[in-house]
Amino acid sequence: MKKVYVILLALTALFSCKSQEPTQFNEKALNDTFVTLNGENVTFQSILNKHKGKTIVIDIWASWCGDCIKGMPKVKALQENYKDAAYVFLSLDRGEDAWKKGIEKYNV
Repeated sequence: MKKVYVILLALTALFSCKSQEPTQFNEKALNDTFVTLNGENVTFQSILNKHKGKTIVIDIWASWCGDCIKGMPKVKALQENYKDAAYVFLSLDRGEDAWKKGIEKYNV
């Protein structure tokens, strides 16, 4: 039984040590349009281009999503510990008022 655990541990270590490759997005996703805090329409591609060469953390959230709200302190901790990364917050709220109130309420 001990040999099985050692083999499983070795396989886990082997497959978790592969080199990282950049994430690839399809054309439809790259052309999706988002509204910024300033009311400007931007594409996902332009967001990626703006932060090219940096690690980008994309947090998809909504003001009505309990799990999203629970996870916000962890994202804030990431921001404090990894200041060189770019943080992009994408809201799934249906209306502009809802996500703006959520940003204010939860200090995103």
